[in-house]
Amino acid sequence: MASLEQLQQAIKNTEGKTPSEILEAFIPKGKTVGGVPLVDITFGHGLFLSNINHPLATGQIDDWKPYDIAVALFAFTRTSKELTQLIREDRLEDSLYEFLDAIPMDEVEQSSAILIAHYFGSMKTIVPMDAPEGVKAQKKTRSVGF
Repeated sequence: MASLEQLQQAIKNTEGKTPSEILEAFIPKGKTVGGVPLVDITFGHGLFLSNINHPLATGQIDDWKPYDIAVALFAFTRTSKELTQLIREDRLEDSLYEFLDAIPMDEVEQSSAILIAHYFGSMKTIVPMDAPEGVKAQKKTRSVGF
């Protein structure tokens, strides 16, 4: 666990940085899991995860089952167009298991934190857009993360 001094230094280092710059520092482009490169997450990936009721789509980031990790890894290594095609052709499950046969189990189990960070790191506007206290903003609705 980080000490108070380390946390204060981390806060100081982020002053003046945009959320995107901070995320890039922690989640650099070109991330791989098990030697397989992860793709940029799109709205299509979010819909895919939502349709299968994946823990990422429901906001559950604790206590993932191995299958949850496997599905996220599989989804984040191909485009949403490829995922849609596999579903239409009824080849999703076969492709998933074929893909996972090439990845050692210890690398898959250790990848949940990377996959979660990769998913949430793709949401560049996740911070609610509230006006500072006492200032009237023209925008009357809150951001929902997109």
